Amino acid sequence: MTKEDIKRTLKANREKLKRYHVRRIGLFGSRARGVSRAKSDIDLLVEFDEPIDLFAFVHLTNDIENILHHKVDLATEKSLKPYIRSRVMKEVEWVEGL
Repeated sequence: MTKEDIKRTLKANREKLKRYHVRRIGLFGSRARGVSRAKSDIDLLVEFDEPIDLFAFVHLTNDIENILHHKVDLATEKSLKPYIRSRVMKEVEWVEGL
C-alpha cells in the first residue's frame, strides 16, 4: 500500500475518524519516506479536537487497522519521545480534507 493509497483510504473514511474527534491525521516513518517493506507497519500521527480516553484510542487504532488492512502504530505528538518528536513533526504528511 503506497502513501497515496493510505491517505486516500483515510480520507474516504473521515466520518468514522470524526466519531473519535480526530482533527487531523498524518503519515510518517518508512511509508511516508517511501522506503517501507511489505511487512512494515503504518506510522500515523493523530491530533484530536478534544481528549479521548485510552479505551477510545485503542478502538480508533483497531478501526484504522481494519480500514487499512494493515498493522498501524498510532501516536500523538505528546506520546513521542523528545529525541524523535522534531523529526516526526518535520516529516509528517497530513491527510488533506479531513
